[in-house]
Amino acid sequence: GICLVGNGDRTAFTQGQMQRLVELVNALATELQIPADRIYLHSDVARTSDPGRMFPVASFREQVSHLR
Repeated sequence: GICLVGNGDRTAFTQGQMQRLVELVNALATELQIPADRIYLHSDVARTSDPGRMFPVASFREQVSHLR
């Protein structure tokens, strides 16, 4: 798992945090051959709001969608 510092239910994550998250996920997925449809948010697998209602889910998924 990857943890972002902050509370995505209260405030949006910074552009820098999101950029680095996408870079890290893309690098790990490429190295470990993880397809985009196997990249999950915490809320996809547990009864939690993480990463929060202010997390840009659609944008994040779009930026990792090229991984097959």
